Amino acid sequence: DQWKDLIHQAWEAGMIKTFLTGGECLTYPGFEEIYLYLHSLGCEVYLLTNGSLLNDARIDFLKKHRPGHIQITLYGQNDDVYERVTGQRVFNQVKEAIEAAGMEVVQINHQGEWVNITARKN
Repeated sequence: DQWKDLIHQAWEAGMIKTFLTGGECLTYPGFEEIYLYLHSLGCEVYLLTNGSLLNDARIDFLKKHRPGHIQITLYGQNDDVYERVTGQRVFNQVKEAIEAAGMEVVQINHQGEWVNITARKN
């Protein structure tokens, strides 16, 4: 697989951590395979996501294979603002995913109408 080859080359060159981002990295069909491959190499994985795809199965996966860091961007402080920014009303869904994952918010950066939440596992 081309991604694995590139990752292996980077690892051989000294990569010790990697940031998975996007767009939205969780939309990639082979996300879990790539994520596990990075873990198998001993890379610390940093995950940057909007949180909209953090369903129960993905949360269970991340609890079993913990990222070194996860950053979730919330595009508003409620569904109305979130929809105005993204076209989707998923603020509550993302908030519930953060809670279901048992994450503790350690930093909040306000960027206009959206918020970056840096969280870590409790």
